[in-house]
Amino acid sequence: MSKILFLAIIFYSSISFSQMKKPQLETIVDISIRGAEGDTIYYKFDNGKLKTKREGTRNTTFYNYNSKGLVEKQSRVFDDGVSYDISYSYNEEGYLTELVESKKESQATQSIPWHKITFTYTFTDPKNFIANESSEYLDNPRMDKTFRSYTMKDNLLITTDKSGKFYTEMKYKFENGNTIECEKIKPSGENYILEYDFDNKENLYKLLFENLFGDKYFVNQMVSRGDITNHYTAYTNQNNCISIRKIKSKKIAFSENKGIAVYNNENLPTEIKTSTEPGFGYLIKATYKN
Repeated sequence: MSKILFLAIIFYSSISFSQMKKPQLETIVDISIRGAEGDTIYYKFDNGKLKTKREGTRNTTFYNYNSKGLVEKQSRVFDDGVSYDISYSYNEEGYLTELVESKKESQATQSIPWHKITFTYTFTDPKNFIANESSEYLDNPRMDKTFRSYTMKDNLLITTDKSGKFYTEMKYKFENGNTIECEKIKPSGENYILEYDFDNKENLYKLLFENLFGDKYFVNQMVSRGDITNHYTAYTNQNNCISIRKIKSKKIAFSENKGIAVYNNENLPTEIKTSTEPGFGYLIKATYKN
């Protein structure tokens, strides 16, 4: 009995230790390379939570979280005093249900909502669900509403996007939690296929979106389509993308973009570099809290 208890204590302690050792991001530097020029975005974290995002010398975006640790509001104030806010609401399960964008003029006393997106879900299980999205511009009711749907069945995701007479349909194939293929189905004249390869290490973007949206990060990042850009794939993957191939289509000739990833002693990515064409590409650098 004492031996069993001793083993149980060891097992429990190892779980507690692994939870304590969960990697926490400290900084991310996102560099877009365009010949001799480029843009740099700086992300800073506090206790693993994203607190600020700054694009070059532009104004800083601040992030605040609710009692469950999910991003609740992001705010940005410009030099002229005008501020823009994005507010996030969730259901009891932690899925995003509403996103509202607001603007406050420099002399105003309160923010005025101008754009609202609502989300509804039908779940069979985490790998089989339908998410629907309705977007409307509150300050201009004459603008067409946008409707999007995301249908995940096992390892296949179909997304549709409809606004007025415009309609887009995409298909994504997943394997081991990674997007291995993306196809633009409609409009048919724009058809193309992208293929992806991955390493077997923890995905930097997974860590980032998980600290924003919790354990429902895949669905929440998918529907929110926020201003934090994953340059490599549309949705959050388990591992880091190291190769993107464009398959020949009516408008896009075959090409391949290869990535280089550098890891620290804990096998966490510290650098990911992908070249899209000579002199162009992306370089992501990350540091972690010890």
